[in-house]
Amino acid sequence: GVIFVNSTEGLQEHEEIFRPWFGKVIPTSDNKFSALNSAVFSGGSFIYVPPGVKVRHPLQAYFRINSENFGQFERTLIICDEGSEVMYMEGCTAPQFETSTLHSAVVELVAMKDAKLQYITVQNWSSNVFNLVTKRGIAHENAEVRWIDCNIGSRLTMKYPGVVMKGRKARGEVISIALANSGQHQDTGAKMIHAADETTSNVVSKSISVGEGRSTYRGQVHIPKHLKGCRNNTECDALLINSNSRTDTYPAITVRGNRHATQHEASVSQVSEEMLFYMQQRGLSEGEAMSLAVNGFVNDLVREFPMEYSVELKRLIELEMKSSEGREACRNELARLGRFKGTIEALLQIPMPVSETLDIFENKFDSYNEQRKDVELRIKTFKEDREQALHRLTALLKVGNIPTTADLEELRAVRDMGWSMVKRKYIEGAPVEEDIRNYSAESELSS
Repeated sequence: GVIFVNSTEGLQEHEEIFRPWFGKVIPTSDNKFSALNSAVFSGGSFIYVPPGVKVRHPLQAYFRINSENFGQFERTLIICDEGSEVMYMEGCTAPQFETSTLHSAVVELVAMKDAKLQYITVQNWSSNVFNLVTKRGIAHENAEVRWIDCNIGSRLTMKYPGVVMKGRKARGEVISIALANSGQHQDTGAKMIHAADETTSNVVSKSISVGEGRSTYRGQVHIPKHLKGCRNNTECDALLINSNSRTDTYPAITVRGNRHATQHEASVSQVSEEMLFYMQQRGLSEGEAMSLAVNGFVNDLVREFPMEYSVELKRLIELEMKSSEGREACRNELARLGRFKGTIEALLQIPMPVSETLDIFENKFDSYNEQRKDVELRIKTFKEDREQALHRLTALLKVGNIPTTADLEELRAVRDMGWSMVKRKYIEGAPVEEDIRNYSAESELSS
């Protein structure tokens, strides 16, 4: 009796189940993006689990963006009737395009009395995707809603899964992992709204910032004054990989009344040079050592994912760390040789192997070295010519042939012209042999 179809089909063929809950958990007026999604949505999942049915195997969906200049607006609605259980898993990917892409989904979860609903996401959008989604669930009496969320891709992610605990002894939980590499901002968090007595919420967030990546935690916990026996636990841990990495935490916890228990803890740590050195001494590369440190940091949360997802998640983290290591090597070369900053920054945006990128860079660097040596040789020649001219001038003075003021001015003019020629032609532009011959002839004439 389980219904699992796309949202459009669910609205057309199961209207009596779909329509009463559509837009009730997340109203159209909730925010601008929910209004946009309500107007143009297509695709997404619709799941209905009848009373007392416990689905043993997870239901899975896969979302992919295949076009550039594209907006994806799927709508997902999952309803667990009384005493039922279900686990839903989704994956998100997209190829790399030069133009920006928008993903603006809306997800509504409904857990009726004594139901258990678990929603798992592994998000690996490409770096040109703006991922702005709204996700929220309602838990009725003694029901449980769990969000397990992993964000690795996208240029900007703004995602705050929420649970409204509407029935007595309802439970809500958000487990979140975010990895922000250079050029990425993972702005994630959770919202826990207690609306009944003896409700319990738990938020565990772990973020990793690599290179110049930025991760942000935004959390909201609200417990009204008229309730009693509510409990909340919030944990926010952040790991910084590089000195340029950034992390921010913005928790907002509002507790009214004196019959509740709330606790919050946050920590920020950095991978130490000693730890990396120790692992590299055991034969690991820097990228492998970084990957091991990051996987160890999130390991307790990764175990919450089903086996196949946890394995893929660890692989994704390893790939991200190797990519970060290659880009860091290129940036070090770039810092040492600022002349090719524009060229290398452009190359770093091209999706090609790091070794190929370095080959192109080395060829350009060799060409620049040859040109620089040629310029240095020519400058040295001009300096020698100038010294010879001064020696000849000194010899004239010794034998009593005093040069006139006009002779000295002509000598200075030729000297200044020679230096400006060197600067103009050999430092700011390309060498021209004719200029060298002209200068040499005029220098000898002046001497």
